[in-house]
Amino acid sequence: MVLLRDPEAVAAVAAVQRELHGLAGLELHAEHFLHISVQSCGFDDALSIDAQRVQAALDGLAPFDVVLGGVNAFHSAVFVEAHSGGRLLALRTALRETLGPAIAAIDEHPGLLFHLTIGYLTPDADVGQVRQAIAPLRHIETARVAISSLELADVPTDQRVPFPRLAPTATFRLGR
Repeated sequence: MVLLRDPEAVAAVAAVQRELHGLAGLELHAEHFLHISVQSCGFDDALSIDAQRVQAALDGLAPFDVVLGGVNAFHSAVFVEAHSGGRLLALRTALRETLGPAIAAIDEHPGLLFHLTIGYLTPDADVGQVRQAIAPLRHIETARVAISSLELADVPTDQRVPFPRLAPTATFRLGR
């Protein structure tokens, strides 16, 4: 994952979240939980990750910028789009190739709609209200973010802590 730590980008995302504050059925993410998912590696130790191989693969990818764009939604979440001109997909592809065939058992899809989730929708969210609230935010540019590393982080799924602090277990630099 790419952790969003740039203070200006975090502030810009927080401003978008403030526009949606109070929307029934929307649980906004904490600032420390903001990230762009690149590739799930599973929810346990089933996938062996060779950190040296991952780093070697990412050495060949130059750092790049991502434009965090307009607000959009899935059935379960509100997010800002992440546009990279194909660079996030290249990062995901390099990672999948390095992880090998075992990744297909965890995530069979080679592509992904890259995004930064800003809040989850609860079952009582009114889709019409969500659509109305995000409509004026659909075509804005939220922030530009320089991507120079990829972090591997464990994300607890027990939900004892709604938005846990994401502490990387490994950081891989691009284009070392």
